[in-house]
Amino acid sequence: MLRWPVHGDEKMRNRWRYLVLALLTVLLLTIARPVWSQPSAHVLGQQAYDRGQLAAAVTHWQTAMREFESVGDVRSQSLTAGHLALAYQDLGEWATAATWLEQAQQLANAQDDAFVMAQLLMVQGTQAWYQGQGTEALARWQQAEQQYQSLGDDTGLLQSQINQVQALQLLGKHQQAFQQLQQLLESLQALPANSLKVMGLHTLGTTLHGIGEWEQAAETLAQGLALAKQLQLPLASKLHLSLGNVLRAQGKLAEARVQYQQSSELTIDRSLWLTAQLNQLKVLIDQEQVADAIAILPNIQNQLSRLPPSREQVYAQVNLGNSLIRLAQMANVPPGTLDRRAIAETLATAVNQARSLDDPKAEAYALGELGHLYEISQQWSAALELTQTAAQLAQALQAREIAMPWQWQAGRILKQLGETEGAIAAYAEAVDSLKALRQDLVALSPDVQFSFREQVEPVYRQFTQLLLTDVDRLPEARRQAQLLQARQLIEDLQLATLDNFFRQACIAGSPRRIDQIDRAAAVIYPILLDQASGEQRLEVIVSVAETGTETGELLHYRRRIAPGESQQLWETLQARLTLLYDVDEILPAAQTLYEWLVAPAEPLLARHHIQTLVFVPDRFLRNVPMAVLYDGQQFLMEKYTLALAPGLQLLPSAQAEPLDITNRPQILASGLSEQRDGFIALPNVKKELAQLEQLAPTETFLNQAFVTANLQAQLEENAFPIIHLATHGQFSSNLDDTFLLTWDQRLSIQDLEILLARQDYRQPIELLILSACQTARGDNRAALGLAGIAVRAGARSIVSTLWSVADDSTARLVTEFYQNLTQQTTKAEALRQAQLSLLQSTDYHHPYFWAPFVLVGNWQ
Repeated sequence: MLRWPVHGDEKMRNRWRYLVLALLTVLLLTIARPVWSQPSAHVLGQQAYDRGQLAAAVTHWQTAMREFESVGDVRSQSLTAGHLALAYQDLGEWATAATWLEQAQQLANAQDDAFVMAQLLMVQGTQAWYQGQGTEALARWQQAEQQYQSLGDDTGLLQSQINQVQALQLLGKHQQAFQQLQQLLESLQALPANSLKVMGLHTLGTTLHGIGEWEQAAETLAQGLALAKQLQLPLASKLHLSLGNVLRAQGKLAEARVQYQQSSELTIDRSLWLTAQLNQLKVLIDQEQVADAIAILPNIQNQLSRLPPSREQVYAQVNLGNSLIRLAQMANVPPGTLDRRAIAETLATAVNQARSLDDPKAEAYALGELGHLYEISQQWSAALELTQTAAQLAQALQAREIAMPWQWQAGRILKQLGETEGAIAAYAEAVDSLKALRQDLVALSPDVQFSFREQVEPVYRQFTQLLLTDVDRLPEARRQAQLLQARQLIEDLQLATLDNFFRQACIAGSPRRIDQIDRAAAVIYPILLDQASGEQRLEVIVSVAETGTETGELLHYRRRIAPGESQQLWETLQARLTLLYDVDEILPAAQTLYEWLVAPAEPLLARHHIQTLVFVPDRFLRNVPMAVLYDGQQFLMEKYTLALAPGLQLLPSAQAEPLDITNRPQILASGLSEQRDGFIALPNVKKELAQLEQLAPTETFLNQAFVTANLQAQLEENAFPIIHLATHGQFSSNLDDTFLLTWDQRLSIQDLEILLARQDYRQPIELLILSACQTARGDNRAALGLAGIAVRAGARSIVSTLWSVADDSTARLVTEFYQNLTQQTTKAEALRQAQLSLLQSTDYHHPYFWAPFVLVGNWQ
């Protein structure tokens, strides 16, 4: 379930921390005023806010407003009104927050105070950001940056710049956000060793964590930690905690646990200690170390009971309740160790405390988790009532990150109750929330981030299964509508999977019909759905365009797959697509896959005169070379042109005419023929590039000339519709292990994206060719890198290989491919003809040589 926040929404509170500290400075500067000679309502409000007692903070600050008004302190009135706006934002009362913010602005305008204006600009940016208004948030934080710069306020300057990174992320400007972070990091490195530098490294490290740059986040936090220890700063305990969160995100659980332990040992702050211990508990449960988890429970429960009522206590109780639920479900827990009634009491206490605090956001968290406890106890009616109440509270607060898990939970419960229509509606709401959160899914606080494999992917798969279970029994009109909904879900899942692979939102997609792209093409959507029995269901939807007056059709068919059967089939095919096996030994597995994926659609394909098959593959099917599928007489690529796509919504627009490579300089070609960085030599690359130069005007960089600086210079001066990289490359489910090899470095996908983006404003890349690349064998998610490069680099099409093949056969196929392009044919047909040429040859007829070449993206 959700990785619950510990002691409040960390991202939100960190973003506002500077405002609280700055206001304290103001209070100290004005301490001589008569109002401060007595206990200040403003100080009491700030203390309550820091403890997460938001309603109490509001009460104190409203009292402070009256006090400041009575003594004519307009400056403090303005700052306090800004703090009230923050508190109401945190409570989800946006209209009231806007009213206080407007009042703060009016008061600030009356005195022309640059410091106050900077503070209010930060608050205004925060409000816009939380309402999804990225452009407005960016503008406000840029204005705040200018104010802080004029004031010489380095701390405010840094915070405003970091906030701008968040706004750029929200707007989908990931390259710009990343580059700005790098500039900030460089600026911090130039600072002397002091507390500001440590604070900056901590903030930057957590921001890098939020946008998915985990390696750099760990390095930045480790640097900050070393400096904090050198300077003997108390911030070291927080840096240990943040570093532990990054390591946990990377799956380095043992290392994360060490960081949490060190954080606990260094701090005297009870809340920070509890946060570290609760996170350590989650790691122990992740590691299935039941005895160690049970051993630290009493101390956690004891310290939790000592916290005053506050949002952070509610969140901590819910966090603990979630961990206890997970622990209670583990098989090796000693009988009687955990009592579900005691867990229910913990969560019920959290609900009551949230209500007493008048904190609906905290109440939504607590109610939903209590509903989850009733769900696993199969007390369906109570579970549904609690869950729906939690979802409604969150929706009223416009807090989709809270609402989504409970909408999904409601869908699961309604399905168990047999209320299919209600379940479909609840799942639809959960998907809508996920799509709305898409730009921010990876930028949520580390404590509330969704786990893709546990909380995002299952929503799409379960909803698809719900829609398809009885779809073929429905009346035709409703059947087609439900198939269309399921098809869109599969497309959305592909998009979410790419986002997860890159740890940031890739690109905005919009639904498109196949007839808008190619009337002679059919799109095949296979999706593998796991069953409780251990079986799988292969569900296939085939989409064809309209033909004449006949409406387009969506065909659906399914196959039940025995436990382990799909994996065994894939492993067999993968093993036999080597030169150790004859062609005849490949055919049985290739024919089985054909019968699963294509055979039931043949009548539809024939009726619509389909020439191209576009696969939107799922799981292990991403690594299957569809060209090798066999119908008993022919390979699939002998019958159809083929392409892979992450979905119609991510396909770039088709060209009006086939790609013409002969009329002007078109190609930027680079390659390595010599051994480099532990990779073997590719002697035929030199021949491959030489033959390419004979076919079309080409700028070529070979071996020592194949360096990033040369490519950068060319891309800044010229627009190349075709970029050809003949070099080693590797695609892995670990983004950090996905790269292309140049003479001087391993070029990451992000580096490639930034490099190729230099020509985006002139014209898009029509074709990106990566020869000699490979996906990690046995890694079902590795081929995502192929689709990802096409999307991230802005290429309409990409041609690459699923495994490393012989150097000489690759050179021949690539040459044939380019020769076919000179005949004004489509890219997919040019590749098919090149593959046929190898199939029909004496030396390269084995599928090992021609099957791994795939075209991803636009096939025209």
